[in-house]
This record gives sequence, C-alpha cells and structure tokens, in this order.
Amino acid sequence: MLGRWDGMTTGDINEHLYAVGVILDPHAGDAIRKIAERLDVWVVPSPVNTAVVHELWAEEAGRSRGRKVTLWSNPFVPTTEEEWNDVLEIIEMHHGEYSHNPPVSIIEVFGGTPTPQAEKALRRYGYDQIENTSSGFCASKPKSWVGGTS
Repeated sequence: MLGRWDGMTTGDINEHLYAVGVILDPHAGDAIRKIAERLDVWVVPSPVNTAVVHELWAEEAGRSRGRKVTLWSNPFVPTTEEEWNDVLEIIEMHHGEYSHNPPVSIIEVFGGTPTPQAEKALRRYGYDQIENTSSGFCASKPKSWVGGTS
C-alpha cells in the first residue's frame, strides 16, 4: 500500500496543487513504477532501485514527457535538519515556483518518518501540514502559500 494519497493525482486534489515523491526506501524496487505513474519522483539509489529507474528511463525514451523519475547520485537517508534542508532545496529548485507551474505544494515521502529534524526543515519551506502514511509521510503547504501568496 502506498499511503494516504493512493490512486489520487494532483488533479483529483486540486488543479493548482502539484505533488512530488521522495523515495528513500532502498528496497522500493517495483513500487517505484506505481508511484511514478502519478508523481514526479526522486529516488535514493540502490541496486534494485537503480535497475527499476533505468528500466523506466528506457521505456520513456522517445515518448512525450510523462512523469519525471530522478535518481540521486549517492545513497543517503536524511537524518539531520541540514540534510533535510538539502533535499528540500533540490526539490524546490527543480519543482518550485521558478521551475514548475504550478509549483510543488505536496511532498510524499516513501520510506521515511517525520522526525523533528525533518519537520523543522519542512516548516521552513512552508510545509505546515505533515501526516504519517502507511509507507512514510506526506507534507503539504497551505493553500495561501501555493502560488506565492504567503
């Protein structure tokens, strides 16, 4: 099971919301496929995850753009506030208000927990609603933040 947002697309939630997935589970494997059907995702590398991401890239070659799957260059699991800030900075750089319309307003984390360090970093980036899911957690910005009105 993939968590609270299973089967939803951002269009189901609100046409102005955009969700990005962060897969921290080094054993996610084929679950990456299902997540990538509905979200742009960033994936922590591991032998099984890297193999699935490479398969997805090969399947997408020559097609019109579908969901984007990005593989981080080094394996890691953010634990400190600084490491979470680094993750969020990258996501905001690639999916934020200057890079994507609409900008990211929901982050779904698979294989992680909302530690106090993660929550502090998320709040710094405007994610004030943080909920546990069966596979990790989901963080969202208030509607007033979406579109830069906060």
